[in-house]
Amino acid sequence: MHSFRAAIEVYLSMLHNVRRRAVWIPILSAISGVLESSSIVILFSSNFVSGTPETGRVARLVLDIGISPLVGVGIFFLVYTLAASMQYAVQVLEGAVLTHVELEKRAGMMFDVVRAEWAYLSAVPTEKIQTVLTSCVYALRVGLKSFLELGSDALVLASFFAVATLTAPLPVFFASLAGMAYLGFYLRITRNIRLNASETPRANALLFKEYGNVLHNLKFWKVSAHYERINANLQPALAKIKEIELVAKSLGAKNRFGFLMFGGLFVGVLTLTAIYTSGTATGSVFAIIVLFLRMSSKVFNIQTAILGLVHQYPSVKMLRDMQLSFKGHAERPVGRIQAQLQHQMIFEDVSFSYESNSRTVFSGLNFSLKRGQFVGILGRSGIGKSTLLDMICGLISPSRGRITVDGISFAELDLTTWRRSIGFLTQDAPIVTGTVRDNILWGEPYDSERFKGVLRDANLEEWVYSLSDGINARVKSGGIQFSGGQRQRLALARALYKGASLLLLDEPTSSVDSESEVQILKAIEKLKGSTTIVLITHDRDVLKAADAIYSVINGGVIREEKEPTSGAA
Repeated sequence: MHSFRAAIEVYLSMLHNVRRRAVWIPILSAISGVLESSSIVILFSSNFVSGTPETGRVARLVLDIGISPLVGVGIFFLVYTLAASMQYAVQVLEGAVLTHVELEKRAGMMFDVVRAEWAYLSAVPTEKIQTVLTSCVYALRVGLKSFLELGSDALVLASFFAVATLTAPLPVFFASLAGMAYLGFYLRITRNIRLNASETPRANALLFKEYGNVLHNLKFWKVSAHYERINANLQPALAKIKEIELVAKSLGAKNRFGFLMFGGLFVGVLTLTAIYTSGTATGSVFAIIVLFLRMSSKVFNIQTAILGLVHQYPSVKMLRDMQLSFKGHAERPVGRIQAQLQHQMIFEDVSFSYESNSRTVFSGLNFSLKRGQFVGILGRSGIGKSTLLDMICGLISPSRGRITVDGISFAELDLTTWRRSIGFLTQDAPIVTGTVRDNILWGEPYDSERFKGVLRDANLEEWVYSLSDGINARVKSGGIQFSGGQRQRLALARALYKGASLLLLDEPTSSVDSESEVQILKAIEKLKGSTTIVLITHDRDVLKAADAIYSVINGGVIREEKEPTSGAA
């Protein structure tokens, strides 16, 4: 029962932003229930059905008014039509509420993810985030639908029961005892379903992890032709999901069996009580039996709704908890000064350690970066090169020491403005589905001359205009039809188009061929003097055109004076 209350609280919290619309769903449902049940009683509570004197309260009222059978049918049709109209409005309103909540949660969760502190975000498994954004949000829609239907059907059922009690109170009272007996059976089934459903999020996360392992290395699996190995890797997750589904189906079947058995008992007790008390089955009793048949469908709907919201609750709770966790780790504004690099950026006695493993990456780091300078950062993998870029971006803060931009401490900077002045290229450039133009503009307004200039600077002009549709050529997901070098130059053009004054390059040539490497380095060299460039790599040859090279060694940066080259400033 505690878990059920917790589930109700979670679902109510999900409706917070649409509560004004959602509140009309139970109101209209209750009105619909009263109208429908009243129409049924009016139809049956007259002598034309049973041919015997009626004793029910509603029946006596109908007879006292003098409603004929034909008029009774007309009233029934009119009232029933009104009830159906109310149910139509409920369905439309329910669909609107569910769609709004689902889209709001998808967008809101993604927003909370990208606004989280980098140290926290980087520690959360990607497959867990994928599970929340996909299966957990879908579970929210399914569970919330069950929750809304539970409220609606419960009010309709209450309306039916109230009208039935007013019509024939004694038979309904005794028949309800059978319903109480069924309740104990139902609560036990519900508990078992909840325990079974708690395994669903973990099983889905395991499956997404295995899917990701295959999809991120698709070429390897295709070339290796070890298809049976893929299947073997997926089997544990698929077997667990199959087990959960089979148990859920079995419990649902048991519940259906119990419902039918106790439902038959309800009708039997109702009929026997009516005959015992009045000596015959009157029109009111027929009305109660019809109401019971309608109530039984509502009871079954309520059961299905409860099972649905209980079954989806673990996934919905996971969504709620993760969103609250991301909100709790949201990156806080640290300053209000809007600044870009005008003169130089200085690291003063900076130390940094990751909390997760207490490993010291930097200790007593002193480093400066001047505007317009091309600086190379050299070092082996895992030595801290990328950590240095993260600090330049403001993704992580020093454990000790300080970083300044033109004399302004990072603690005083508006990091949003600062990051918008940065162009960031990683080893695997992000490419989105759309066109070549979309991937360069990235939401910026289109300017023809500026666009052409960016294509030239990124050494893309010849290649782009060789495409059949030029800048409007379609790009598949991830840009899989392009080479690594072409994707990198697209990302470089994107950074240039947005007017980045500081360009950070994280191993931009590590996964491209030699020809593409030459094209990328030529494009970077064109930017010397006008754009501040920081390029990290493990390959010294990539840094031939750099103004200065720094080697990251054992937690510090040591400047290496280098021979001037024809490309150096």
